Amino acid sequence: MQQNQEKNLNQKSHEEQVKDLHKLIESIKFGMLVTSEKDGTLRSRPMACQKLEKDGSVWFFTYGTGGKCDEIAH
Repeated sequence: MQQNQEKNLNQKSHEEQVKDLHKLIESIKFGMLVTSEKDGTLRSRPMACQKLEKDGSVWFFTYGTGGKCDEIAH
């Protein structure tokens, strides 16, 4: 069944895939941000979705300083 879903997904245009993404996540308020520390350790934390763009971009906001920002920069 997964192969059929993958084949169907590959036949869809980018625009159709983005619309499908919107349908899946429009009612979800939180996502998980996963970053890696300098030693490669993965860290994940919940982040509240602030905006869902038509192009598929998802916006999350945080303070400009702190651990997650340092991890994203690396």
